[in-house]
Amino acid sequence: ASEPVAVTAPAARRAPAVEQAAPKRETPPAVMALSKDGGFAVAAEQAVNVSAAAAPMSLPAGEKAPAPAEPVIAPDELAAVLSRFRVAYEAGDLGTLLRLFSSDARDRANIADAYQKLFNVTEARHLALDDMQWRPSGDAMRGEGQFGVTVREKGRGRESSYTGHISLRVEKREGQAFITELNHAYAE
Repeated sequence: ASEPVAVTAPAARRAPAVEQAAPKRETPPAVMALSKDGGFAVAAEQAVNVSAAAAPMSLPAGEKAPAPAEPVIAPDELAAVLSRFRVAYEAGDLGTLLRLFSSDARDRANIADAYQKLFNVTEARHLALDDMQWRPSGDAMRGEGQFGVTVREKGRGRESSYTGHISLRVEKREGQAFITELNHAYAE
């Protein structure tokens, strides 16, 4: 088993630990579209802390334990992907946001539609990603953590805030890291 790699996006604020669940409070229609209109699939697997799950091994005398697996994508590259995602989200820049996804990313068309709807009805957005834990997953890295979002709808002075769980898969293709899968679920 390999050790998870912790990466926190710059300027992130801490979101509380939460379980995956559908929201019970009223949310703006476009924000609900991200979770209920098929914009993203809800993550089916639970976050796994590989280091806590791995039991210590006994080795025969004279043998050394294998070195932990190297991350497929460097931690600074993963942090850069998260940072670019946050900046594009907060700017409402759909083109830049979509360029972070591979052309064959799971549900890419739904992702584009959901973010376009969100950007159309909001004039301000803030995204914080925290407690991201990364682990190798084949030729990619899988990250799980918490998110906090604050949005202000166009023409309204009030802001709405939401938290939840996020997971993503990032692959390196032609020397560049791309998001190939993004899942999230709002907290209660």
